[in-house]
Amino acid sequence: MFWRIACLLLFVGLAGLAGAVPESTLMIDLTDPTPKNTEGLSTATIVGVVHDAESGEPIPGARVGLGDFGQFPSADLEALQARRYVGDQETDEGGQFSFTWIPFAEHSLFVTHPGYVRQEVTVFPTMDSPRAELQIALKKGARIDVSVVYQDGQPAQGDLMIRLEGLDGQTMLPADRQQHFFFLATEVWPAIATEGIYSYEGLPAGRYLAEAIEVGHNYARYHGRSEKVHVNLGEERTLTVRAMDNDTSVTAHIERDTYSQYQVPRFVLIARDPGLLVWDMETLYPPNDPRVGRLMLKSLITAQVDLGESYHFANFPSGTYAVFWGPSFRPNGGKLRLAPGDDKTIELGWEPPQGSAKVDPTRLVRKVSLDARTYTAEELAQLMTETTDDRPVIAVDPAIALEKVEMSAGPMTVFDVIESLCFKKNWRIREQGRNTLIILPAE
Repeated sequence: MFWRIACLLLFVGLAGLAGAVPESTLMIDLTDPTPKNTEGLSTATIVGVVHDAESGEPIPGARVGLGDFGQFPSADLEALQARRYVGDQETDEGGQFSFTWIPFAEHSLFVTHPGYVRQEVTVFPTMDSPRAELQIALKKGARIDVSVVYQDGQPAQGDLMIRLEGLDGQTMLPADRQQHFFFLATEVWPAIATEGIYSYEGLPAGRYLAEAIEVGHNYARYHGRSEKVHVNLGEERTLTVRAMDNDTSVTAHIERDTYSQYQVPRFVLIARDPGLLVWDMETLYPPNDPRVGRLMLKSLITAQVDLGESYHFANFPSGTYAVFWGPSFRPNGGKLRLAPGDDKTIELGWEPPQGSAKVDPTRLVRKVSLDARTYTAEELAQLMTETTDDRPVIAVDPAIALEKVEMSAGPMTVFDVIESLCFKKNWRIREQGRNTLIILPAE
């Protein structure tokens, strides 16, 4: 079971690399292997030096990712690399990097090194200024050591999933990951530990919380959570996750589905955010759809299961959860409510898809700036559509367009706004054509 959890961590790291998008979304000719811009003219060069923000010393071995692969969800990575729209390098002994034969376009650079906070830079070389020279300063990040113990203070043993969560919207992407997969950065950094200890480095400043879940063959037992802690850049803190007794038990039986004859992995996951259930849209998702990736990245635990078997969730805190199960291309979802003393058995049935997903959800990771006030559903839909630049359009059914919703101040991703809106009002969302997501009233 341990290897299944580890493999799913890898799958989560790659989930969302491609999505179903209109053919017109990607305006790059990937069939021509000769790097050149759309006018057939010479291409650009991006060079730079990565250095320590405090000492000014160059940083060798820093990872520099060119381009966010999430901007090109219908393309394959090798084609983008051949055309120089994405690339990945390490800085030399002098902290230098160089990308040549780069198309004239807006490019994103993502720079990381263990122990430093990720830096993001946008550059737009033109025919008038074909060479961009950059000085990129990395700041030393915070470090949090997580220690998992039993109630008596002794170190916890066994296979543990440790989750570090940023509570102020800060996102994390481990430095060893390819940086043009930046869109996979999330508020949660999951890790597998076998001795109850794990160290997180290069963290942005902010508040954090750690949780631990024991994993085994077809079961997950919630161990406990730490106190919240605020860390500053360069600071080191230790979080202790002590065992707690929540006295809950859920046995989930996975029923067979219509794809039983195929060797397709099935998964089951439990997430604290029931708003995720909005993505149970009864559609067939394409391989590695970002919506499925989001479910797994937001989950407390995701595990592979065999058909006809049961999965046991033990000791999870009381509250309302979203549970998803099935093959990744058609996850089914349901709501689970837990109270102390609950001992439940649930049957996880499976419904076949009703058509295929067509809308590109990649830009739903963009953030909407909200004020602490009351919005109408129509106002929120307009703000989200402006944020995605009409790709996709977020529409709302006229019957609920003037319904009012209280929203908190601060930036929220379009994903988060949709999930919050639908959860508060018990609304649902469906695709309409190839470029519209429409919010509908409850059935």
